[in-house]
Amino acid sequence: MTRHTSPNSKRQRIRDLILSEAKVEDIVDEVKTTKEYVYKERGKLKQEGLLVTHQSLSVLNGKNKITVVKNQPHLMDNVDPERTVPIDPVNDYDISRLNKNELMLMYNDFEDQKGPAYVTAKHGIHPEISQKEFERFSKMKSRDTYLLQVKLAAGISNASAEIQSIVNKSSSTLLTNDEIMAIIDNKMWNYACSFTRNVVINPANYLPQGLERVRCRICKEQQAGVIYDRNTIVGSYAQQVLNYMCPSCRALQNDLAAQLSQSSPTNQTS
Repeated sequence: MTRHTSPNSKRQRIRDLILSEAKVEDIVDEVKTTKEYVYKERGKLKQEGLLVTHQSLSVLNGKNKITVVKNQPHLMDNVDPERTVPIDPVNDYDISRLNKNELMLMYNDFEDQKGPAYVTAKHGIHPEISQKEFERFSKMKSRDTYLLQVKLAAGISNASAEIQSIVNKSSSTLLTNDEIMAIIDNKMWNYACSFTRNVVINPANYLPQGLERVRCRICKEQQAGVIYDRNTIVGSYAQQVLNYMCPSCRALQNDLAAQLSQSSPTNQTS
């Protein structure tokens, strides 16, 4: 078979070392490459049928870690567990690619709020894959653009024709940045209008710093209907001119005046 790669090329050297069962770390050091590139070439050799991998099982036996290769029990390797040795994930297990149906089953379970342990137990998917895919799924769900724009459009009513068309579009089509900003601007404007209205008519509502309400000159309670800024000319004038008496104080004043009128000497003489 004619090789398209020079025998002295880095790629061919890596492939030859892989076929000679050299360790990944040794290949990286000898060829001056990366683990990722070695794994890539390893995968290609496997697809081409030139490399056969075996499953292995590692167990602890006292202080030693014993690795047994499946179908080849005579190949055993004793490893001191206290040594810090990088793990080659390709050599640990022969992990096959997921097909379309397995991916659909796994992500359907994730959508049903099932975790990676459930996926492994039910479908036999390798735990490392189910865990990694669950992390990917969680990240994707946390950045669900469609869900975000639906939430932004929720509650918008009596909007202009332009905004309403964007709201209608948001349930089925990905909006542009300008369309999302148009929805946000509309919600902010409606919120500002509602907030201002509620602040003016209800003295119990929070008043932004720097603004003041008219107070009753008798009881000093804040009154609804007028908000001003004393640092402006109009606000300063309003503070001086508005000599307001609330309805409660006015009613008390009228009752007091009536009582005084009834007890005055003129009424007693008559």
